[in-house]
Amino acid sequence: MLAPFFEGLRVVGSKAAERELFDLGLWLNDAVEVLDSGFECSRSRRKSDKIERCLRKGNRVLRVVGAYSYNYLLREEVLVIVHVSIEGLKWSNKTR
Repeated sequence: MLAPFFEGLRVVGSKAAERELFDLGLWLNDAVEVLDSGFECSRSRRKSDKIERCLRKGNRVLRVVGAYSYNYLLREEVLVIVHVSIEGLKWSNKTR
């Protein structure tokens, strides 16, 4: 299986993020889709090497957090997915 890419970087998942993806029934390609077509949704300032994007689907928001890193085995820079979650919208944010 080929690894997905985002902004020219190979995307890999951390052990915790892979577990979160499995629990949610998602694949790494789904996380890359959120990074590609999602909106910036960080709740607080993040370091410059982190990226946080969200994608709204119905009443839920899929949040993906990634960090730029260097993989010494592959000898290239990669984007490591460190967190994936699905959150519900607050009542005030829902459209009627």
